[in-house]
Amino acid sequence: MIFNLLIGILGGAAIFAATLFSIYQAVVQSGRLQWAHIATVGLTLAGMGTITWLMPATTMVIGGVLALAALLAMLWEVRWNRLLPLFQLLFAFALITGLPFNFV
Repeated sequence: MIFNLLIGILGGAAIFAATLFSIYQAVVQSGRLQWAHIATVGLTLAGMGTITWLMPATTMVIGGVLALAALLAMLWEVRWNRLLPLFQLLFAFALITGLPFNFV
């Protein structure tokens, strides 16, 4: 029980940091990398919203699109900047598998 809680808190903090990084990159970058970060921010927030509204099917669809956007952001980034979109990719996989709805 406590282990699941700690993993949830750490995962939420990682997603929050990755989203803040993507907001920063969306402002600073240009071109396709900027659009990839804009998509990851929007889809991350949409995924969190669908979890809140208890919409499992929509969550899985948004997770699939988020996985694509996060993968593109990760591939187009350089060096260590690839790490934070990786957290969004892991969040997308959690959405696709319906993981947030399995711990009720």
